[in-house]
Amino acid sequence: MNIHDCLIGRKTTCLVILAVLFSFYSLPGFAEGISAKLRYEKRMSEAVVLEATISPDSKTLITLNGDFSVGLWDLQTGQLLKSLTGHKGRLMRVAVSADGKYLATGAWDKDKVKIWNMATGELIREMANFDDLASLALSNDGQLLAASGIPSGQTKDCTVELWDVAKGTRLAVLAKKPVDHFYPGSLRFSPDGKHLAAGVQNRSHGILIWDVATQKLLKNIPHANDVIAIDYSPDGKKIAGGGMGNTACVWDAQTGKLLLQMKGHTDHITGASFHPGGRYFATTSFGSKSLFRIWDLQTGTEAYAHAGRARTHNLTFSRDGKSLAVVITTYGNLGDPATLEVYDINQ
Repeated sequence: MNIHDCLIGRKTTCLVILAVLFSFYSLPGFAEGISAKLRYEKRMSEAVVLEATISPDSKTLITLNGDFSVGLWDLQTGQLLKSLTGHKGRLMRVAVSADGKYLATGAWDKDKVKIWNMATGELIREMANFDDLASLALSNDGQLLAASGIPSGQTKDCTVELWDVAKGTRLAVLAKKPVDHFYPGSLRFSPDGKHLAAGVQNRSHGILIWDVATQKLLKNIPHANDVIAIDYSPDGKKIAGGGMGNTACVWDAQTGKLLLQMKGHTDHITGASFHPGGRYFATTSFGSKSLFRIWDLQTGTEAYAHAGRARTHNLTFSRDGKSLAVVITTYGNLGDPATLEVYDINQ
């Protein structure tokens, strides 16, 4: 063998080594991925804080508090900016319009949904009286409110309704069924505002999708278990979520096809939120094995799990992808009040 052959052999060996290293470093979860680090924790004064969300500009954290007030906090520092009062019952659901102008809040026990001016905290309008409010959603432009639950004066039926925010009038009842068959506990408008999706519990468990303009049901996606929490992907092509069955799922929003099932939670899923990049989504669980989990849609696997105590109820990513807010509630245990945790998200 001459020197030229030796050099060729060395070059080939180097190329093989480089190729192996490149493929190794390109593996999901190696030299890339997602993680969370606690920024601050707030021990609330009440035992029950059921939901929180973050304003579209990623500056304000909104919480539904056990004293029936709505808290607006500086997301970065955790400082309380203002409290909105006026509800008469336990606060259940909150939604913010995509432009950040309007905030909708709803309570349980014969209370109306309230629409607030986010900038001033002024109460703009009240509408949609429910004895048992299941979920709320605001369209991107803030013109439409979707609400579900048991309307006041009824005991057997659960509805999904569309309301005109400016006029305070109901536009349509999209669905009305007996509550023991139908409980739409999670509503989401698609990012383009054309569709409304509902995660449904009880005997009709699955996902329903309506055309907002025509108010017609487009898709009925059956599922083996109750669907408690859902969220649209940023491009509107997927719906992710879960519920009973402890499995995080991803569906094709157009066809209804189940694309992914990811296991890891040991109890039912209570919250779901897409990261704005679209690759990851996070879920909370009622169980004690993890505080929350983040899933990688490219690999169909768990990307990150954060250990914590039980009864994690809700979570939401900020629009800039840098923060994750998590609500841990204790459902009436006054000696152990609810906790609000905000995490820095690293990628």
